[in-house]
Amino acid sequence: MSNPDGTLEAIDASLRDYSVSVDAMRCAPTPKPAEVRLQEALGVFGELAEQARQAFEAVAKEMAPILTGIERGFHKAGWQGDRAHYRRCPTCNPRGFPKPLPVNGHEYHRRQRRRNRR
Repeated sequence: MSNPDGTLEAIDASLRDYSVSVDAMRCAPTPKPAEVRLQEALGVFGELAEQARQAFEAVAKEMAPILTGIERGFHKAGWQGDRAHYRRCPTCNPRGFPKPLPVNGHEYHRRQRRRNRR
């Protein structure tokens, strides 16, 4: 049987040899940027998310003209009969105002007479 004091001394010596300094645990790795962490967290789902985003963009691109047409239809129905709105609104009157005429007295008076008849 061995000496208990010798055993304790051997244990103490081994602990002294493997002890670390006080500031050894204070060092921390530099944090990664949020994008890198997100990409690591997504892993396989990153590719699926990208494919889903592309699919939604394609659907939105195809649906835009349809939704614009529906919006124009409701807009025209809402302002139906309002002549002042129709003349000013680019949705209701896509051709816009008529081109300005060259300075011509006859044409100017003809238009003025038409305006007064309305």
